[in-house]
Amino acid sequence: MGAAVIASADERRFASVELFGFRLSRTGIVPARRIRPTEQQWQQLGDYLAWAESATPWLIASWLEYGEANFGERASQAADATGFQLDTIKQYEWVNRKVKPEDRVEDLSFSHHRAVA
Repeated sequence: MGAAVIASADERRFASVELFGFRLSRTGIVPARRIRPTEQQWQQLGDYLAWAESATPWLIASWLEYGEANFGERASQAADATGFQLDTIKQYEWVNRKVKPEDRVEDLSFSHHRAVA
C-alpha cells in the first residue's frame, strides 16, 4: 500500500497520512505530490476508506482489549489521550467481548453485531 505517516509537533498526533498518492488529514484529502494520482489510485483510496469505516469499531475495540490485557491502567490513560469518546469505545469493547472473531460476519455492519450482542 505504501503508507507514510507525517507526525505533528506532538508525536502522539498525526498531521497527515499518505496513501495511494493522496495526503489524508483531519480536514480532507489532497494529492500528495505534484504528480496527480491515477484513477486506479483514487479508486484504491475509496476502497480503503470503505474498509476503514467498517473496520474501525473492531480495530479500536481490539486495540483497547490488547492494551488492557498487556498494559493495565496505562491502556485507559492512552485511550483517554486519543480523544475517543469513552462511551463509544466502551460500547465497541462490549460488542468485541460478546461477539467473538469467529462469529463475526464481514458483510454485516458493526450495528448488526451490536444487535446480536
